[in-house]
Amino acid sequence: EEKIHRGRDTGKMKKQKIILMKILEIILILSISLVTITGCEKKREENKKDESSSTNNEANVDANALNLEIEYASDFKDGIAIIKSGGKYGVINTEGKIVLDCSNLMIERIGDLLKVKKDQNFGLVDKDGKVVADYIYQTIDKMDDDLYKVRKGDYGLINKDGKEIVPCNFLYIGEVSEGIITMNASDKFIYVTKEGKLITKKGYKNASDFSDGMAGVETFENNNIFIDTTGKEMVPEVEISIANKFSEGLAAVKKEKDGKYCYIDKTGKVVLDCSEYEDVNNFENGLARVSIGKKENERYGFIDKTGKVVIDLIYENCEEFFNGLAKVKKDGKSGYINTNGEFYEYDQMEEKNGKFIVKKDGKYGLLDKDKNVILNTEYQSIYITDVGLISVKKDGEYELLNENGKTTTGKKYLSVKLFSERIMFSTEKRWTYDLYR
Repeated sequence: EEKIHRGRDTGKMKKQKIILMKILEIILILSISLVTITGCEKKREENKKDESSSTNNEANVDANALNLEIEYASDFKDGIAIIKSGGKYGVINTEGKIVLDCSNLMIERIGDLLKVKKDQNFGLVDKDGKVVADYIYQTIDKMDDDLYKVRKGDYGLINKDGKEIVPCNFLYIGEVSEGIITMNASDKFIYVTKEGKLITKKGYKNASDFSDGMAGVETFENNNIFIDTTGKEMVPEVEISIANKFSEGLAAVKKEKDGKYCYIDKTGKVVLDCSEYEDVNNFENGLARVSIGKKENERYGFIDKTGKVVIDLIYENCEEFFNGLAKVKKDGKSGYINTNGEFYEYDQMEEKNGKFIVKKDGKYGLLDKDKNVILNTEYQSIYITDVGLISVKKDGEYELLNENGKTTTGKKYLSVKLFSERIMFSTEKRWTYDLYR
């Protein structure tokens, strides 16, 4: 940290308070601990007093004004940062003023609010330090942009204003799915909207989350059926023992009578028989993964909604498609396939801003959206920012590239830190901070 500060122009540090605050913000963005002289060991304080006072002016300006020893500081977001002092947590704003004093056991961001722990309970506080929900809950978890699951003995729901939507009388509360939440009272499952209204007065023995406008439920008569978002029941034309979620208008179900699979539509009609397959999965982008054989002889492929095999069942392992790619294994070789079945022999492929970071034999490379090679797999790391700048590491040194893989500066760096619109890089242990050019 001292070396970072020493690399700055000390003349500029003393010009104006606003410049000092900007420097503080930079330090906090990097999550560099702001340690003042008072936090050092006595011997170190005596030995390094002069050096610390000259190199840590940015931290001391606010630390001294607040009379705090800042042990940790988060990034600034929405004008506030979480700090730690004396083993407890507080919040400051960009002017260095205390929003919450350092008397809290824990503080973390939860949506637009702060989850704060005092003593053994949690509450919610806004960015101005106003208490939104009192410190009466054992747990608080974000469910939605304006909904929080809380526990006070049992579970309930509150909104972003701290108003109780559902009382804490439930053993289980599921996730929000299509605006509806599955809940379990002592003897049944029910469905409730985000506003706390029942979609049906009827309860069920078991219940799943909504998907594609439908949810699978088990009645107290042990029948597996579906309901829609209005609570209307749909009974399939065949008795089923296993029901997958609906996706793209279809659900894969296992027939009670013979244990074979088929697909039904939202009216309960069987539209596609899949008796020849050992297992079937949901449709995603018009394709569904299916398998034949068992254990070591099991092979995977994909069918379309007509039942036609569009990717042969030749893979020993196969995941479902995500961002147009599915990870597979064939003849002992791992790789990825696209929806046309084209194979790419990489250990890892990750889509990022329209490009693909790939990994093979421990080294990284980069492909464009059409899977053409931009950078060969010869780098220790590759990172792409939201504005297209690429940081690569090779032989222990970093380089900055444009979206086409061409160098932007022609220089090598010891370290590079990229943010949405800013860059920080070091050469010869000297840090420089700049906007993207």
